[in-house]
Amino acid sequence: MDNHLDAAGCHNAVMDMIGVDAFKEVIRKLHDLPGAGEPDRLPRLLLPNYLWAVQRGGGVTKMLSMFAEYLHAARLMEFRGLFKFFEYELHYVPPDFFFTELGRFHSKLDGLARHSRYFKGVACIHIDDWLKNTDDPHFIKFLHYLSDNSNRLISVFCAHTTSEPVISALEAALGAHMRIETLMLRFPEPPELVNWVENRSLLPLGFSLEEDARSLLVESVAEIATGKQFHGFKTIVHLAEDILYRAIAHEKLAPRPLTADLLRDFAKGSPYVQRAKRATIFNPGIGYARG
Repeated sequence: MDNHLDAAGCHNAVMDMIGVDAFKEVIRKLHDLPGAGEPDRLPRLLLPNYLWAVQRGGGVTKMLSMFAEYLHAARLMEFRGLFKFFEYELHYVPPDFFFTELGRFHSKLDGLARHSRYFKGVACIHIDDWLKNTDDPHFIKFLHYLSDNSNRLISVFCAHTTSEPVISALEAALGAHMRIETLMLRFPEPPELVNWVENRSLLPLGFSLEEDARSLLVESVAEIATGKQFHGFKTIVHLAEDILYRAIAHEKLAPRPLTADLLRDFAKGSPYVQRAKRATIFNPGIGYARG
């Protein structure tokens, strides 16, 4: 996101995202606050913490960046330290082992404080390791720590799950220690993703999709998304790059509308799509200050 965007610009950038309707609603509510962007008119407001239930590859880092930038532009939060947000992987530690994660997290905050006395910003805690262990004393201890620091941290708990029982258990555990708002962040549907590919990757280079080509790619994306290793936007970006490479390097095409015949190698039953379904993508974690 452009660092020079004001609150309205940040709001509009979020509204242009595909999918993530619940995230858009959060920004919309904040934007509608009386006096947002004018600290002298806005009463002191302690924002809630959040539980994000999201599909893997659903753009968490991008949303965090846009969330933090909006809070900064709208003057809803004061930030201190190297970054406005960071991501932290909370590793599971059995109850009978020493809980090293709390010290590691505290060290992360100290390292991000820079010249400030303490870090102040958005902390995204990835808690997949704890989805079945929310009653463990270590997890409760960690929540106590975050609750005690709620005046300087907005905690975003990120869980890659769509299970209603798991989400309910998380809400109960988190809600016992802090104010929590749950966001069910759906991943865009195949037609939305294909439109995204066309608008973000193809059109800037002069290429577009004829209707038969668009229908072919919608079927292909839907098929790829059924793979166990589907990695969301990263997989779709790879698909867009491969289409462009094939069109320019192999077919020697000048900018033009692409037909289904030109994209036959990316059809639902093609070796490309079957390979994409089986591919394993290593993701060490991207984003600012990943823990």
